[in-house]
Amino acid sequence: MSEKTKPGNRTAGSVLVQSAQVQLAAYKAAVEFWGQWAHGATKWSKALDKGLQDYKKDPSKSQQVLNEIGDAAKVHFSDVAKLPQTAWQKFIAEMETRESPKKGDEKPRSAKSAATGTGAKRKATRPRSKA
Repeated sequence: MSEKTKPGNRTAGSVLVQSAQVQLAAYKAAVEFWGQWAHGATKWSKALDKGLQDYKKDPSKSQQVLNEIGDAAKVHFSDVAKLPQTAWQKFIAEMETRESPKKGDEKPRSAKSAATGTGAKRKATRPRSKA
């Protein structure tokens, strides 16, 4: 059996294909991240604009306007804090849709291990003790 046909051997073409799959999944996750960020920023800026307009109409309601702006800011920043996890989930989902085990492969790698370069062949290591 030649080196190229042994199970588990990876050719340059398969490495390039996997690289392209990872890049595409990363690109789609980034688009998801920034799309949701832009949507949230638009909602927050509209709420801020509305609050400022309300204040201009009736300055006596300043406390109410500040409360509404504060509430909108809380929602916005809470949503922004969730974006990295959402993007990661999108990336993993994209990678899983692209996984297709080939004949002769020992076992398919998970999307996470394919993306991070980790796999089943890693040795378990013990933490070093501090002397």
